[in-house]
Amino acid sequence: MARRSVRDDRALARPYRDLVWLAYLVLPPREHDPERRLVTAHRLAARALARAARAGDDFYPLARRRVLRAALRRDRLHALAPGGRRRPWRTSWWRAGLEIVPATVRGEDVGFTAELDRLPAAARAAYALTRLEGLRPEELAAAGLAHPARALAAVAGLEARHGAAGRLCRPSADPTLARVYARLPGSRARPVMVAVTVAAVLAATIPIWLGLSGGGHTPARGAAPAGHPGSGGPGVALVPAGAWRATPDPGPESWEPRGDLRADRALLGRALAAWGAPARTPPQLLYAGTVGGGRVVLLRVPGRVARYTEPVAPAAPATPIPSVASAAPTPSASALDGATGDGTAARRPAVAVFAEPRGARRGAAGPLEVAPGRYLLPPWVTEVAVAPLAGAEPRWRALGVRDGVTDPVPAEVVAAGRERCGGRGPVFRLRAPAVAGGAPYTMIDLGGAGMAAIRYEPPPPAEAGAPGPYELSAAPAGFGAWTRAGCPVRWPAGEVRSATAWEFWAGRLPERARGRWICLRFTGADGGSVTRGVLLVTARGRTRAITTGQRRDTWDCSRLGRDIVSGTWWRAPSRRWYYLAAGSRQVTGITVGRHDGDGAFLAVRGPRRGPEPSRTPRLSARTLQGAATPVFQAP
Repeated sequence: MARRSVRDDRALARPYRDLVWLAYLVLPPREHDPERRLVTAHRLAARALARAARAGDDFYPLARRRVLRAALRRDRLHALAPGGRRRPWRTSWWRAGLEIVPATVRGEDVGFTAELDRLPAAARAAYALTRLEGLRPEELAAAGLAHPARALAAVAGLEARHGAAGRLCRPSADPTLARVYARLPGSRARPVMVAVTVAAVLAATIPIWLGLSGGGHTPARGAAPAGHPGSGGPGVALVPAGAWRATPDPGPESWEPRGDLRADRALLGRALAAWGAPARTPPQLLYAGTVGGGRVVLLRVPGRVARYTEPVAPAAPATPIPSVASAAPTPSASALDGATGDGTAARRPAVAVFAEPRGARRGAAGPLEVAPGRYLLPPWVTEVAVAPLAGAEPRWRALGVRDGVTDPVPAEVVAAGRERCGGRGPVFRLRAPAVAGGAPYTMIDLGGAGMAAIRYEPPPPAEAGAPGPYELSAAPAGFGAWTRAGCPVRWPAGEVRSATAWEFWAGRLPERARGRWICLRFTGADGGSVTRGVLLVTARGRTRAITTGQRRDTWDCSRLGRDIVSGTWWRAPSRRWYYLAAGSRQVTGITVGRHDGDGAFLAVRGPRRGPEPSRTPRLSARTLQGAATPVFQAP
């Protein structure tokens, strides 16, 4: 009976590819025997996938744990073998005089790859799970990795040694893309190899170029490289229209090119030249068209997006801002390269390079900004509306779309966000019936090339969202929470992938005041997170926000860590000080210093007048399960 091929099953294509990458990086490096490592990685991935697929729809986490466990076991056995030696490697193609090895696709990262191979197996696993697959650090333990903090520290040290561009470095060889070589006749020892084919694919798909960088992917199957009849011009790759429909996790790698100038070979050549040949294989063309009186080209390689802009009649060479190697922080929307503040073209061509944005969940990729207030939508989005992050409820305004690009965001929406929320926003409501479960999802423009998912979790007694926090379109109170708690506080620097307002307590405060305690969680594109407590106090008709502590790189205020306690000093209208503390829905008791209280809220009287007390009392909480509760306290 013929075996089932992963290549013919699109539902298994992406999971298989991720499993191969995980197994390959965790398996012991073999400088003189790369074939064994490659084939073993594919065998482990196929075996785990075949067993886990019988478990139902949510099979991938189980398959991932099995691959990780098996690869780590083989690494330990390799270390115990004398001199790291194993029995000779013989395969059917070895007997046929052939050898298969991973294809080198990023020659510039060979040094980085050698250092990565010298890290412990657990660190290589952490690298594969966070940098390639896109897991958050707090998800590593659930994925089966012991001591994730130690492993992540080793990865961070490796990237730091490579400077500002360390985060953009990727393994030089792709185990899902292989090369076949012939062995010279008459050789007994390991023979000299002669290439007989350009590339042979062992993985589930046939990639045109490597898709890495935390959730980056290969282009959809059938993308045309440079020189192919389907090529869009010099050195660019095109994805066929509708390719995203056959992709289990659609992202920018499955976007077909759009724009009225996508066939303009001269324009594409200028854009590529301005970028400076960022890859050895063709970048993917996302957009080439006329926007706001100028020409715009969006190009993508895994992990990076370049935006080239020029006036209608370019008169000078493009200015690269910044270079690919520098990996400078994302510029703000108020200083877009090659465009002025009103969305019209600048006088000089320019190119800007950004970290590639990715959705916080599958199928929820966000738009890319092509000019101030103009956005390129994912091809599966059928409707878009915007609202300023201002007021208690959203005031949605529909935006027209032409060839994938939105009409300009209304000036009054931009002005309202600038006035009420420090220039953050607007918030977008995107409808994509074919993906993302069909429900609208919400994202916010924070000034980068991409957007951040923005969500809200209501306080008890409302039921907590089973799959996680709610989209703002499904939780009307979320707009008011974000306007009052999110706008006054400082947001993290760098690209934010998701922002969640987790309202864990609401109720009465002393002296007839009202309080809403909110946990703001920001997750970065690099997997790191910043979580802040914010208390909204309403007294005598006025509401103000008090920051009540901060923690970094934790599970706090996520579906993996739902319980916290937070405390702060507060001056009541009578000018008496109180120490207020509140906990999340599973908290059954709170201790502040020597004061104990049942329930999820406790107020302890402090000095009647004078400045804020300098002493911060010890704070702890009890839960139904008896677990330790993270503590947020203002310094």
